[in-house]
Amino acid sequence: MPEPVTLRSGRPEDVGMDPRRIALIGDRAQSWVDSGNCPSLVLLAARHGVVVLEEAYGILRPSDSAPLGTDAIFPVMSLTKPITAAAILCLVEDGLLSLKHPITDLLPELTAPGVEQVLIADLLTHTSGYDDMSVYPHVTSRFVANATVPSAAPNQCNVTNRVIRYASDAALTRAPGEAMCYCNFGYQLLGDIVRRASGISFPQFVAERIFAPLGMHDSFFVLPKELRETRRVLREPNCPDLPALFPDFPREVFPSANSEAWDVCENGASGVKTTARDVAVFAHMLLNG
Repeated sequence: MPEPVTLRSGRPEDVGMDPRRIALIGDRAQSWVDSGNCPSLVLLAARHGVVVLEEAYGILRPSDSAPLGTDAIFPVMSLTKPITAAAILCLVEDGLLSLKHPITDLLPELTAPGVEQVLIADLLTHTSGYDDMSVYPHVTSRFVANATVPSAAPNQCNVTNRVIRYASDAALTRAPGEAMCYCNFGYQLLGDIVRRASGISFPQFVAERIFAPLGMHDSFFVLPKELRETRRVLREPNCPDLPALFPDFPREVFPSANSEAWDVCENGASGVKTTARDVAVFAHMLLNG
């Protein structure tokens, strides 16, 4: 079990950093907010466990211009992926998984030719052969066709179940291990592999094995409603997200990043909601080995 990570406040010069450069970072951040390039920004910089900068700039949400605090909770999207990877490696250390494990041993519903050669390591390194640009349109076409899928398993997120089921016969675009292609779908699969190998829900496993031991008390897959109303950062209405970029994608399987559906989405690729402080704690754990 990892030790709780404690960050303490200090001066830049105490850890060999130039205070003038740290001040410049804050000035630049404020200028981005003032110019309208970025409405909401929390910066945290730390070295050797000493926090030398922790400031909030901008607003919590566009609708009422509520000021942003350093405890603001962001949907951190793809910063979820290293957390999901850490959960997989916990299970490897437990002896419940191997990086050389074929994914079809745990996801037998995947039936595309060649998928039996895809290993957990391939999902982690984006070398599975899956490509979001073909998988997600396939998911959409099966949703539009009203394809029947089994109900979600116990402890399984309904959105995750539907994406995996609709994508079950989605073709690989290249042989496993042949090339790296950044793939959100692969990390959605990894999140459900955590559920299947551990026997508990994916959010519960991450909370018990990563968030709680490290003291990441403001990190969630399922965000409590009271925090959405008081600390959750909302994007500007015209800010791009997956449904905006692909308007044909159904909201039932691709919720908007601002939606309440997203706040309860257990997506292993992009579902974590957290603070800058908790991200720093996780990063510091990695730096500590």
